[in-house]
Amino acid sequence: MIAIPVALLVVVLLGLQYVTLAKFAVLPPSLSFLSFAGFRQITEQHVDVGLVDLALVLLCGLSVGWILTAEVRRGAVTSAFRWLTASDRRAHLGLLAISLVAVRFYFGTGVFAWAADAPQHIAYADIAGQAMRAGHWPWWTYYLGTGSPFLQFYGFLFFLLAGATSVLLPTATGLKLCLGVLHALSGGGVYALLSETGRRRAAALLGGLAYVLCFWHTQQVLIMGRFPLALVYVLLPWPWSVSSGQLVVLRGVGAGPWPVAVPLAVSF
Repeated sequence: MIAIPVALLVVVLLGLQYVTLAKFAVLPPSLSFLSFAGFRQITEQHVDVGLVDLALVLLCGLSVGWILTAEVRRGAVTSAFRWLTASDRRAHLGLLAISLVAVRFYFGTGVFAWAADAPQHIAYADIAGQAMRAGHWPWWTYYLGTGSPFLQFYGFLFFLLAGATSVLLPTATGLKLCLGVLHALSGGGVYALLSETGRRRAAALLGGLAYVLCFWHTQQVLIMGRFPLALVYVLLPWPWSVSSGQLVVLRGVGAGPWPVAVPLAVSF
């Protein structure tokens, strides 16, 4: 069964996330490597890599090899993909499950690096969370900027979501949860768009995964620190989605409230 090596791979990836990669937190975020030899030298000097870590890497390779062998011999991956796309329900759940595994890096240990655009967004999310804990609805602050989170034309909505998530959690944990869940959910809009424009479920599922796995998605949101764009990526496909089998942009006034409601939500 293909489920066994896939489940093993997921467990191993989580182990690498929380056991092996957590050890690399001793390295500064600004550190760059000019070559693999340089990476190896710095790792050997500063990171305590042990037998458990090597075992996890070996198990990762074995599980991937198991999956590839099963596909070559029996077409197991192809059969599983056909089963997954036999219904929209399965495809949606499969897309969400794969996406959550793919974006597991959001839920890693440690805190955010205060680099690029991240400091302002972390501060606004923290202010919003503190205000909500005190029973207030945050719209304005005199602590930084111009009082509102309009840095680079960002609206309020992301900070309200991040603040609400951080009411019962530390700000860093709430932000991780908010960013990770939004990233995982973003593929659903592309799936809906491709499905309603006549694409097969398999193509829609692959399109949703491509949207989630696109490196620029992670680069812009997490590495460049533009946290509010996580929400924009979720909402972006919906104005182009469909109503009664026709594209919203082609139906104009008859397309219902989506062409107006979604851009307003983004700008909010």
